[in-house]
Amino acid sequence: QMLVDEGEKTLAALEPGEFAVVMAGRPYHNDSFINHDVAKHFRRLGIPVLDLDSLPGLAQVDLGIFMMETNNVFHSRLLAAGYLAAQNPYLELVQIVSFGCGHDAVLSDELVRVMAEAGGKSPLILKLDESENRGPIGIRVRSFVETIKKRRAKQAVGV
Repeated sequence: QMLVDEGEKTLAALEPGEFAVVMAGRPYHNDSFINHDVAKHFRRLGIPVLDLDSLPGLAQVDLGIFMMETNNVFHSRLLAAGYLAAQNPYLELVQIVSFGCGHDAVLSDELVRVMAEAGGKSPLILKLDESENRGPIGIRVRSFVETIKKRRAKQAVGV
């Protein structure tokens, strides 16, 4: 509950037009060597980062809205996070995957569908491996943030 309380505080502190990012990946993606410190790229840009455990309302999402089987707890949590991020004007979502095939391919496709239908948003899906080349990640993060800012600016003027 302490993590959810912190997530609620983070969201409550955001001003209109600002947003936080939900960082979602499998448990091994918590290793900074594997995830290339992606969260740090967002924090440098002044964007707060939440993980699945700090996302308020995650357990209350109706899993019946998803088209794929959600027998796996991680799949259920990720899709619920995507739905919440799509619905909340203060949230965006980043999915970290290592391979992008098998279950992750189906999961990513369903995440994209759910976010588009629930709120007209798209997640950033980062396929990461254990390489030392971290430069492209910073470029992807900055591009994602600029895309989000442009989308939000258009929505603010009703375009």
